[in-house]
Amino acid sequence: MKKNKEHKKQHPQSKKQVAKNVKPERWKFIGALFIIILISFIAYAPALQNGFVWDDDDYVRNNLLIQSIDLKEIFSQSLMGNYHPLTILVYSFEYHFFGLKESGYHAINLIFHFLNIILVFYAVYLLCEKFPVALVASLLFGIHPIHVESVAWVSELKDLLYTFFFLSAYIYYLKYLKDRQKIFYFYSLLFLLLSLLSKAMAASFPLVLILTDYFKGNKINTKTLLEKIPFFALSLILGVVAVYAQKETGATDITVFPFPQRIVFACYGFIAYLLKLVLPLQLCAYYAYPIKTGSEVPPQYYFYVLLLLWIFAYFFY
Repeated sequence: MKKNKEHKKQHPQSKKQVAKNVKPERWKFIGALFIIILISFIAYAPALQNGFVWDDDDYVRNNLLIQSIDLKEIFSQSLMGNYHPLTILVYSFEYHFFGLKESGYHAINLIFHFLNIILVFYAVYLLCEKFPVALVASLLFGIHPIHVESVAWVSELKDLLYTFFFLSAYIYYLKYLKDRQKIFYFYSLLFLLLSLLSKAMAASFPLVLILTDYFKGNKINTKTLLEKIPFFALSLILGVVAVYAQKETGATDITVFPFPQRIVFACYGFIAYLLKLVLPLQLCAYYAYPIKTGSEVPPQYYFYVLLLLWIFAYFFY
């Protein structure tokens, strides 16, 4: 009886001790994120001085769609070969508040970038539960030069917006894997829809979920795949809509280069971006094809096909 009484007396103290330990951990996260966002702000602050360039004329300056918040018009039309009504809706709100004042649009881009840094940190921490890994990932995401185009160009709001909702959907899926609460599953589905309505690139989301299941050690069986069907359905529907929007501008015309050359270009592009992640040198806003139409691909470009196959084989092994 004495032992039980002693145990009861000690139990409340252990709870207090846990509470004390949690609070410093939370402040450590907040402090680290504040420093990362501060560094990112210093890196990207010059973007606030930028003006409108290239596609910004079509997206903002001359875009009649954003001059009135008309949901029917916004959700029934594509723009420049893209169906991203949520992005256009955000432009409408920006136009309402800023008119054609460039700094306002760049400030919104920066805010979304900072929010995405926080989401990257949280997503990586939920995925691997390692504070240093989440810290490094969010820092690299925040300041890597390869992100300059997405953050410093007004027309790339779609990138920032779809990433924001994509990461939100992913975080709720990770919460669902942990607690199996259906509400997290539906939140993940909802945020995926918002991401797809911001940019069709979010169609890759269901594949990310399968890879996450594999990473977490969950069996890839019928049950696991069946719960992904709503995600695949959303991605397929909005993906088809995006393809038809691209057809309007001829962006899907694949007759310019024969199929074997397109495979070589894809392998070259994949390897080039991997290299630029490690060594971000000679970055450019526009990367031209390495050859002209009707020309033969130089032999050295076939090396990238072999290199990519080796990378896939290595990671699979």
